[in-house]
Amino acid sequence: MENGNTHDVVVTALRTVLGVDETPDGTTFGALGGDSMRAVRVLSRLWRELGVELPVDSLTKDTTVAGFVDVVSGHTGTGPA
Repeated sequence: MENGNTHDVVVTALRTVLGVDETPDGTTFGALGGDSMRAVRVLSRLWRELGVELPVDSLTKDTTVAGFVDVVSGHTGTGPA
């Protein structure tokens, strides 16, 4: 999968789970309304859609959208680890 597609899947998962329309790259998960329960929902969705199994601590309230995309990309082999 190409990095652009990974970005789109991650952003769509965040927007859907958090119920937001905008997810600027520099915004933190917590600022978007994210909490531990929503993090589990996002991670579960990415596991189903991308086949990546990420630890729960890969998405904390301080994780930026761009940082999380990089983490996911690193686990799918499409970008930085």
